[in-house]
Order: sequence, then structure tokens, then C-alpha cells
Amino acid sequence: MIAQILFALLLTAPTSEATCGIYGHHVYVVTDGPGTAEPGDAVLIVAGVSVNYGYPVCDMEILIGDITTAVVDEFFETASLWLGDPRIEFLHDGHAHVGFNWGRSRYHDGGPR
Repeated sequence: MIAQILFALLLTAPTSEATCGIYGHHVYVVTDGPGTAEPGDAVLIVAGVSVNYGYPVCDMEILIGDITTAVVDEFFETASLWLGDPRIEFLHDGHAHVGFNWGRSRYHDGGPR
């Protein structure tokens, strides 16, 4: 089921130039502790327009593959550079919860702009 949702997110990712910024940025989250779910049943993903190879493409990246393994104040960051406002999606197969703060970071990493 999660694979079907991930595929649907790729099909509906924003592609308009109006949603794109000038520079790519990484997305990060800091968790408030382990999430509540059955192990492997919940993931946190980022979906939107990335610019990893010098041109914008619809993309997604799994940020946390299993929320039950997260610890207090653990930092997760995407490897991809995102344009505009990517979506952070919490996908799960039932009743699950994870608390986190999120943000964007931009630093000179030699990547594309």
C-alpha cells in the first residue's frame, strides 16, 4: 500500500515554475523521539521538484524509513536539493504518530543551482 501512495505522490508533485525558488535547498527534520507504529509500517518522505542533476524533475525521497527507530533530537536531512515548497508526507498503514520540527537548509555544497 505504501508503494502505491508513493507512486501517486510522484504523479501529483508540483511542477509549475511558480512553485520553484531560485536555489535548491535541503529539507531536514528533528524528531522528538521514536514514533508509534509497528516497525516498518510508517515512513516520512519529502516529495516535490528537485534539482539534483542540473534540471528540475518531480522527485521524492524517503527521509525516515522506519519512524520507530528515531531518537530524541535526531537530525535527518535530504540528500536532494529541492525547489520551492516540497511536501513532507507521513505515510502509515494505521494509527501512527511521530513528532518533529522541520526546516530548510542552504549551504555551499558544490551542488547544482
